[in-house]
Amino acid sequence: MADPHIHTYHCICTELVLALFTPLENLPKRKSDGARICKIAKSDLPVPAGVVLSGSTLDAEEAVVLKLDDGFEKRFFVRCGRCDLRVGYRLDRSQFGEDEAGVRSDVLYLMAGGLVSTEDMTAGKKLGENDGVGD
Repeated sequence: MADPHIHTYHCICTELVLALFTPLENLPKRKSDGARICKIAKSDLPVPAGVVLSGSTLDAEEAVVLKLDDGFEKRFFVRCGRCDLRVGYRLDRSQFGEDEAGVRSDVLYLMAGGLVSTEDMTAGKKLGENDGVGD
């Protein structure tokens, strides 16, 4: 049976950033950069399939193009609204062979090192003491 617990995560500045129905460390990792892959639930799907971003996050309107070993990638960064730290990103639709350009909003990639669980934050753990969140 699925864990009904909601897992909340904060930016390293302590601002609440997101809530998940799956612990962050249980989400799959992207091979290229180790970012955790979060599929965003569509409104007609059950809520436990997705992630909820707090209203304090800021979505980039313009993409940043990165040169990778196997080509280029267009990322739309998601930042903490309090300290402006990049906590994740979305990719451009063209990265998936779609004809349209623009942000693909059904998947969010969470970057390592920028998030701490509420439990770890309240316990006073240092970033990196918990496998999966700060790695």
